[in-house]
Amino acid sequence: MVIVIITHYWKNSPGGGIKMYTRNLVDELKKRDNIKVKVIFKEGKDLENAKVGGSKFLFPIKTFFVLRKFKPRVIHSQGTWYCLLPGYIYKKIFGGKLIHTFHTVPDKKLPFLGKIFIQTLLEYCDCVTFVSKGLKNKSKYVYALHESMS
Repeated sequence: MVIVIITHYWKNSPGGGIKMYTRNLVDELKKRDNIKVKVIFKEGKDLENAKVGGSKFLFPIKTFFVLRKFKPRVIHSQGTWYCLLPGYIYKKIFGGKLIHTFHTVPDKKLPFLGKIFIQTLLEYCDCVTFVSKGLKNKSKYVYALHESMS
């Protein structure tokens, strides 16, 4: 089974907590039999995985095409909407499981359309996780998440 992790920060990048969380997740998944893990990332350096450049608007499009190449059964996006969006599109077209993990949340409420956009992406996830209970509670407020999503 192929699992793809989509993240902004990966090895040899300035990202702190999200990079370490993702690295530990990948290391643990690789210990399991019959699981192949690939990482698609925006910042960092790793010749075994896929670095995708571009703005936060181009990144999802380019990442979608890399997902088509990897053909994952599970996609786990980390943190940002532009990491979640390609998984959402891939799942809509090809199926599979989609997981999203929140690492941070904006300091203030999002505009109405921003909330609708995030909610639409999250409603299609099979699982939404948070790195802490405090983050989960704040995310409910900022994103106006339904109880079933969190």
